[in-house]
Amino acid sequence: MQPQFKNNIKIITLEDLFIVCFVIIDDLYKRFIPDKVKHRPGLSPILSDSEIITIVIIGELFGMDVEIRWYTFVKQLYLHLFPKLNERSRFNRRRRDLSKVINLLRARLSEILSDPDDPWRIIDSFPVEIANWGRRSRVRVARDKGGFGIVQSKQVHFFGFRLHLLTTLEGLVDTFVLAPANASDITLAPEVMEGRTDLLVLGDKIYSSPPLAEEMRKSGIKMVALVNRQWHKPLPRATERLIKSVRQMIETVGSQMTQVLHIERNLAKSERGIETRIAGKLLSHTLGYFLNQLLGRPPLKLAGLIY
Repeated sequence: MQPQFKNNIKIITLEDLFIVCFVIIDDLYKRFIPDKVKHRPGLSPILSDSEIITIVIIGELFGMDVEIRWYTFVKQLYLHLFPKLNERSRFNRRRRDLSKVINLLRARLSEILSDPDDPWRIIDSFPVEIANWGRRSRVRVARDKGGFGIVQSKQVHFFGFRLHLLTTLEGLVDTFVLAPANASDITLAPEVMEGRTDLLVLGDKIYSSPPLAEEMRKSGIKMVALVNRQWHKPLPRATERLIKSVRQMIETVGSQMTQVLHIERNLAKSERGIETRIAGKLLSHTLGYFLNQLLGRPPLKLAGLIY
């Protein structure tokens, strides 16, 4: 994972993608996962954690996030890469057990790829639908854990969650919080930036709250948000244009989450399942960002990683 590897990597087939991603994930796993996890009690698994995570991540990048279809696809065509592939129910249990490991790998890879001297970040949230209005009573997690929300751009009501993201100006996911859809963006913003200091954070109109700005200022974070001209003194037009231009980056991230990683089509039936799927999608986004750097491609061009 050094800069000199750039231009020495070429991905032509899906098998190439499996191999390259496994090498990266296994290296991160060996470097950052605690020994108590790597050598946890019990019989040693015949399929390694790195292999399971690789299969999950490639499924997301390949755009096939329906568990049974992707498992069957891998078993039929790529069993030579994973000859010790678990039975499907066992595989899915281990996948869910590894959600915290997947989150840690994403966080560490994000730290490696981020510029430590860059204070700029962008904050926004995206819907994660679990059930539409008609099915809300039939999906338990929607009733018990999710909340009622609305996609303002489409005027569509849904039950589920919202994914609150903090990204760099280049679209690399820094931190995230998954919360019920009815939780306020302003309320969740401090949690998204918890533990962070010395940041300049760009947000849209929903974050133009003086109490939020003051709370963040005490943590060493400056909020720079578009304002509602009806209630606040307007920003200089040049500043507004700059914020809108930069915020197009997180809109691109949201588009990728929807079109490539299908984050709005979440098929999980439990809170743990949802968390596992979100963890996999975010690691695949970060890994895709890294692969594009190695390949000399635009970092956010996730589609077409396989030539």
